[in-house]
Amino acid sequence: MAPKIGMVPPESGFRKWCFDVASNKKFDYAVLIIIIFNTLLMCIKWPNMNKNLARGIELTNQVSTLFFIIEALIKIIGFGKRYFVDRWNTFDFIVAISSVFFIVL
Repeated sequence: MAPKIGMVPPESGFRKWCFDVASNKKFDYAVLIIIIFNTLLMCIKWPNMNKNLARGIELTNQVSTLFFIIEALIKIIGFGKRYFVDRWNTFDFIVAISSVFFIVL
């Protein structure tokens, strides 16, 4: 998510770095690519599937979930409370937290 017009970046420090990363189009593209890749990977399943392949897919899903949690944290730190103003961010946050919950189960 690119920052909205009028959104003032933090002055300095780690929050500014997070704001700059979260505002970068390359970051948005990386997130989109990982979402597409992870979605396609989760569609792969068939009867009598090789156990190692199934474990690899599950591990990749867990790594993707970790990436999505880190993405949310970067945006929350960079944008502050404004992160939750964007409904897509709120949706992404709920999906990421839900994914962690289901992995732990």
